[in-house]
Amino acid sequence: MADVRVMSYNILNPEWLSTGETAESRVEPFYELVTKYMPDVIGIQETSYLWHNVINDIMKEDDTYA
Repeated sequence: MADVRVMSYNILNPEWLSTGETAESRVEPFYELVTKYMPDVIGIQETSYLWHNVINDIMKEDDTYA
């Protein structure tokens, strides 16, 4: 039997909206978690096209995730 590691990450935080932070400024903590735990599947909730673009760009650099 094979092990599968699954990660769930909720991108949108109401407190974040009031700080004026951007997706670019918040992607590094997300990426650090992903590279630390190396999940096989990542479910991302409450995202947007901006997050998609930023996450896609950083993940392509790693070449681990498509």
